[in-house]
Amino acid sequence: MSKLATIEIPIELVRKMDKAAKTIENFTDEFEDYILAKDKKFIDKMHKARKEHISGHVKSFNVLKQRYV
Repeated sequence: MSKLATIEIPIELVRKMDKAAKTIENFTDEFEDYILAKDKKFIDKMHKARKEHISGHVKSFNVLKQRYV
């Protein structure tokens, strides 16, 4: 049986850690977007999917869920 220990951390340090984590998360999101924007295959798939959606060639979520889950 392990004994839980408690440590005190200054709130300002926790705030800095939170800010750093959010900065890293934002960077990774933006970097992923940049990489995908440079991927011709991905862009082509997105254009095709968008055209299909606009033209009404869509399936219900339940159909997709049954097929892929």
